[in-house]
Amino acid sequence: MQSGKVSIDDIALPFTETTLRSHAWRDQLARGIDFSLHDGTILTFQQLDTQNLNDVVQLEGEIFSSPWPREAFLVELDLGDMCFGFVVKKNKRVIGYSISLLVLDEMHINNIAVTHSLHGLGIGATILWFILQVARTEKITHCFLEVRQSNVIAIQLYKKFGFEITGVRKDYYQPDNEDALLMAWYDK
Repeated sequence: MQSGKVSIDDIALPFTETTLRSHAWRDQLARGIDFSLHDGTILTFQQLDTQNLNDVVQLEGEIFSSPWPREAFLVELDLGDMCFGFVVKKNKRVIGYSISLLVLDEMHINNIAVTHSLHGLGIGATILWFILQVARTEKITHCFLEVRQSNVIAIQLYKKFGFEITGVRKDYYQPDNEDALLMAWYDK
């Protein structure tokens, strides 16, 4: 990827823009969407559901010092179409996931996660690119998220995609009382 903002050319497209405009992405996500990274790695994005939730909860525990419990994911999934969640698989193994909430013209990105051993390969960028493509398709005008102030790599990634720091939530992350940066993306 080049420095600065990420362009559509930085990510391999697994489906046509017609598919996105027709909102068929939900059906495709239920079946699985394959992405090919520049190094040839094939990732499959698949709808987050109760069948793959155990893998997500396990990964959540491996990645985060204060992981979401299974019940928190179930509450999100019970929101139906307001919940936009998917897993990322490599060789049929869950290696990442994302979960967001869609409310009218807003999206709140709750979690984006990739297993530590695969950081730096463009998987997080592919996840974020897909989220923003869906946001545009769903006429989302702005996305919000919180990120640990110490997570410099994630902050840089979000900025490349056009997110801006809009505020701070003091002592947001427990148990270590780390501040969260509030970041927002606006579709222009």
